[in-house]
Amino acid sequence: MVSGSKREGRITAAAREVSPERVDCAILCGGRGRRLASVLQEVPKALAPVGKTVFLEFLLRSFMANGFRRFVLCCGFLGNLIEQYFAKNPLSKAELVFSREEKPLGTAGAVKCAEPLLRSESFLVANGDSFCRIDYEEFFLFHQRVKPLVSIAVTRPPARSDGGSVRVRKDGGVAAFTERKPHPSNYFYAGVGLFEKRALTNIPAYRNFSLEYDFFPMLKAMELRAYRTRGRVYDIGIPERLEEFRRVYPKLHF
Repeated sequence: MVSGSKREGRITAAAREVSPERVDCAILCGGRGRRLASVLQEVPKALAPVGKTVFLEFLLRSFMANGFRRFVLCCGFLGNLIEQYFAKNPLSKAELVFSREEKPLGTAGAVKCAEPLLRSESFLVANGDSFCRIDYEEFFLFHQRVKPLVSIAVTRPPARSDGGSVRVRKDGGVAAFTERKPHPSNYFYAGVGLFEKRALTNIPAYRNFSLEYDFFPMLKAMELRAYRTRGRVYDIGIPERLEEFRRVYPKLHF
């Protein structure tokens, strides 16, 4: 029989194996940002100006503050501008690798496209247009207890009509994931997931495939688990929310 302290020690040791400094972080920053066309032209959504920086740099620095060091940037629309930006504004102590889509592949397709560049067996996937404060040590420990294909961070739903609606079972398994059909009793996808590399076998190569519409809904409850966080999700998907983020940005601390 294993004592509680020994068992917890083993879990903690396992969690260290997927600690941020050991885990690749794939950032989905290939979207066109059509809903931002009125305020952002000929610039990728992830390069939206925020204070004296751009949103993507803010996001990367937030992950670096949590210990992440290696980033795979999944680029699509005007991805060359993202590469040019970080060539001129390098991030010290961070390794940036660029995955380039030749055609739009959707969020899951972009991750599949980046597979050859991912070194770690467990890796983080994050939207490049949203930010949520998460306790990553706790999140990783949650994932390691069961080690499903994917663990996603969820929070209480905001007052909005778009985004991923997540119905969570008492054991943490996801009973249903529905994009853009929120329900007040459900949770809201925070735009961050911890993946096992074996999950990528379920994503077709070279096809437009979505995490939110195709991949997450097809997974069984114990293949997809939900980690509950109290952090608020900020995103810059529409002009009003971009402007709101610009107002609160100076008050956000990592």
